[in-house]
Amino acid sequence: MRNTRALVVAGMLALPASAQAVWHVAASAAPGGSGASRASALTTLGAALAVAQRGDEIWVADGTYLPPPSASADPRETAFYVPRDLKLYGGFAGGETSVAARAGLFATTVLSGDLGVPGSAADNAHHVIRTWGTVTIDGFR
Repeated sequence: MRNTRALVVAGMLALPASAQAVWHVAASAAPGGSGASRASALTTLGAALAVAQRGDEIWVADGTYLPPPSASADPRETAFYVPRDLKLYGGFAGGETSVAARAGLFATTVLSGDLGVPGSAADNAHHVIRTWGTVTIDGFR
């Protein structure tokens, strides 16, 4: 019986991990995309965060992205809520097939909390990003 248990455990350890998805976001994309590719990119980071699962990556093209509207009475309570085990990468131009091949558009992939009057801090979000658990955020300004 011990050998059977050892084989079952060894077999379970050898199972491949479930495949993680890559979600694509581009502010300039046509509305209605699924996010499964650059050609069908989602237009907002909030939409990608809503569908991403643990272990997924979100590749964000150049552009400026604002947090989704807040359910709070205070619109400044909005933020990008990034759950554990997600990886967010900015700096994509559109043709890359890996994170390493990014175009380096870090200065133009912006997560902004400037919600109202441009340049006025009085109406900015209190926080731009809120995370919990371990996350990767790379290539943004």
